[in-house]
Parts: sequence; C-alpha cells; structure tokens
Amino acid sequence: MTDSKRITIFFAALIGLLSLTLVAAVAAQAGVWLQQYGKAEGVACDEGWSESWAEWPNGGTGGFVCTREVDDPSQPVPAAAEPAAPAPTTYVWVYGGSFTLPANYGPGSNRLALNICSAHTSGLYTGNPRAMRVNQPTSVVAFSYNPSTRVYTLQNLTASTVVAGTELECALR
Repeated sequence: MTDSKRITIFFAALIGLLSLTLVAAVAAQAGVWLQQYGKAEGVACDEGWSESWAEWPNGGTGGFVCTREVDDPSQPVPAAAEPAAPAPTTYVWVYGGSFTLPANYGPGSNRLALNICSAHTSGLYTGNPRAMRVNQPTSVVAFSYNPSTRVYTLQNLTASTVVAGTELECALR
C-alpha cells in the first residue's frame, strides 16, 4: 500500500470519527430537558436546582423559579412553593405631641400632619397613622381628618384653654 492511500484512509477514518462524535453530541443535547417550578421570593431552591426568573409563574406575570436541566424527563419536579403570607402589621400608639388650644378655637386651630409616624425620631414606625386619639373627653376636644390634605385638625369645644395630648396609631417597621 502506498503512502498516499494510507493518508487517504487515515483522513477518511478521522472524518468518520469526527462525524460520529458530532452526531453523538447532538443526540445527547436532544435529550436534555429543562425543568422549572415556581417559588416565593426568599425561599431556597431544592438541592440540585438553581434560582432563576421566568415569565410563566403567577398567571403569566412572571416570578421566581427553581430550574435545572435533566436527561430523563421522568425525574420528579417538586410542587410549586406557595408564596409566604405577609406578616401581619403590628400597630402601636405613639405620642404625637401636645397642643395648647385657646378657648373656643374652631376648625383649623391645630393641624397634625400624617407624617408623624414616618418622621418619628426613633425610626421605628412607618407610613400614615391608622387612627388618632386625644387625651381629653370628646366634649372638650374634637378632631377630624381631611383625606384631601391628609391632616388631622384639633378643635377646642370649651370656653377655657385646653392642653391636648395626641397619640397616633403607627405601624411598626
């Protein structure tokens, strides 16, 4: 056998081997399956799964998922995790200050803005107050809330000067 025939046979065998390798690699990729299950934010994925994001959870609005690729699609997929229920909000009464209300001081006499909770120096509270109370009987001091200005207004209903202490029901952070 001449050298040129040996070289030709060698290259033919090499091309055949490369072709088989390429076909095997394509066949192996064809059997890879992507599996995902939805999860709540902050919930860890099961072992062997990676955290990702996809469009299909939450009715097509998107959400966090756990994902993996497997060769055998019959491998079980965990049930989707239920989103954790939000923790109930805890409210506490916070001192909002005291106001001196002159006798028969009518509407607009003293205004208490709703940022008292979030502006409190402790930094423990957030948002607008859920409610307000005054340390005077309702026959002495009245208060009202104006939703358009988001302000409580205190009124003195008596013929004498009154000092009213106020408390707001604020949400804890």
